[in-house]
Formats: sequence, C-alpha cells, structure tokens
Amino acid sequence: MHSLVLLTLGLIAVPGAAQPYTYIDEGGTPHYADTPSRHVLSAPVVLTPLNRLPARAIEPQTDPQALLPERESPPVLFRYTVLEVSGLPEGQALRANNGTFSVQVRVEPPLRAGHRLQLVLDGTPYGVPGRSREIKLDNVDRGEHRLAARILHGNTEVQRSADATFHLQRARLR
Repeated sequence: MHSLVLLTLGLIAVPGAAQPYTYIDEGGTPHYADTPSRHVLSAPVVLTPLNRLPARAIEPQTDPQALLPERESPPVLFRYTVLEVSGLPEGQALRANNGTFSVQVRVEPPLRAGHRLQLVLDGTPYGVPGRSREIKLDNVDRGEHRLAARILHGNTEVQRSADATFHLQRARLR
C-alpha cells in the first residue's frame, strides 16, 4: 500500500516538472508543448520569477471606541411659538373631487437654517420635507383624516403640531 501511494505521487509530480517548449508555425502563431517539436526549431520557455511583495504589518487598534463612526451632535433644542396647519375648513367638509388640495403651515418664528417642514397624514409622513409653507396634497381618499405638520432637522423631528381633523368629499362616478 505504501509503495502504491509513492508511485501515485511520483506520477502526479512528473507533469509538473516538465519543461515547456515554444515554437512558431508558418502562419506566425505561437504554440506551446511539453516536448520539443521535430519539424521546426523550438526553444525552451524561460519563466521569469513571480513578483512578491512583503505583507504590511497590521497595527492593532487598542481603543475599540475609535472604530465607531462619529455621531452627529443633537440639534440645539429650539421651540417654535406657533406651528399649525391652516387652510382647512372648520366644521365643514372639504370638497376636492380629484383629492388634490393645498394647505398652509403657520410657523413663528420663521424656519431656522437646516429645518424643513413635512406633513403627516393619518400618522404617516407625507411627501418630501421642504421649506415651503404651502404644501399640496394629491389623490387623498375621501373620508375623515388627521393632518399634522412636523419640523425636521436632518432626520430628527424637532417639533410637531397638533392634529387637525378634516373630512374630504370627492365626487363618486356611477
């Protein structure tokens, strides 16, 4: 059994130790083989040594806190004296046959740098935050809804208005 393993290893190692040869045929195409050709002049292939670069040493970090990303500093606490949604009828239904209407947001003092307004319709943020105080709502379903405005600094909510409840009426096609 031992001699069979040695014979197998010897047969596997022989092709790896073979000398490669190259020659060029009449058409100019280079060919490679493990034996020299008898018909044309062939030359042994000279293999250049591989490029080797030493690995750089890795310096361990002693402070694991240094690996954590830096946190944004929380925005300075600032309260707006007035933040409310206006432009909705009080005590009546809002009629918008296609579900599109605009509301205004009253903010006092004016928005600070970096602050943006966003509406919250039925508890879900509506639209893209922006600096405009008149905001258009599109394709709102008929029925009762709650609408609030919130002021954002980045992704952090700075302040939120009270909910304004309204009823939307839309034409019903038959």
